[in-house]
Amino acid sequence: IALLKQEIAVLLQKQQLNKKNIQQVVNSIKIKGNGNFVFQDVKGNINITAPAIQSTQIASEIVQAILPYLKEKKTPKFLSRMTRYTNEFIGRKEELHSVNELLQEHNALVVVNGMGGIGKTSLAYKLMQNTQNEYQYIIWTNCEHPLPQDKDVLKTKLLTENGLLHKNLGIEATLKNAKTQDERWDILLKSIMELDGQLLWIIDNAQDEDLETIKELPHSCKIL
Repeated sequence: IALLKQEIAVLLQKQQLNKKNIQQVVNSIKIKGNGNFVFQDVKGNINITAPAIQSTQIASEIVQAILPYLKEKKTPKFLSRMTRYTNEFIGRKEELHSVNELLQEHNALVVVNGMGGIGKTSLAYKLMQNTQNEYQYIIWTNCEHPLPQDKDVLKTKLLTENGLLHKNLGIEATLKNAKTQDERWDILLKSIMELDGQLLWIIDNAQDEDLETIKELPHSCKIL
């Protein structure tokens, strides 16, 4: 089995796959009865059983069988469902410039405060449109319409009403298997921290009670 794993690793390297993913998958390969084998996919979420291998070219056939599961899917720029704001945006260039300047600071957290209806959402949407090419990823989270008994609206929204975000981060199955909300929260934070690139995170209709949750978000994010 050790020699077989070495041969598989060499063949996978020729496919120019991520070395970490190769090592993870090769280490997880186990030969079962009747020539079957199991391994974990690139995200480590599921076990896959492949057909029996009865060939002198077993390493090559194993590679061909598991290769489709190792191809990394490109993570989209817009990780969550995005708000579509169609109202015409006029002026406010100074405010846009000021907010964008603040977001460029290290560990940026920018709060746009004010009464409802003054245009905070439209300002955030326009900034996202203007600066989206500066970021590899964008998340938009809307905290409106919370349940009366919900004391942690932002966390609840992120864990229960963001299926597209979970899908794009590749953590759907892992979240389902988690037993507690704390486990699910840790899984979500870890997956965001593993993103390679700048992330703009817009949290619309956030309340004072959400501040503690916001502080737990990765410091590498630019949060508005």
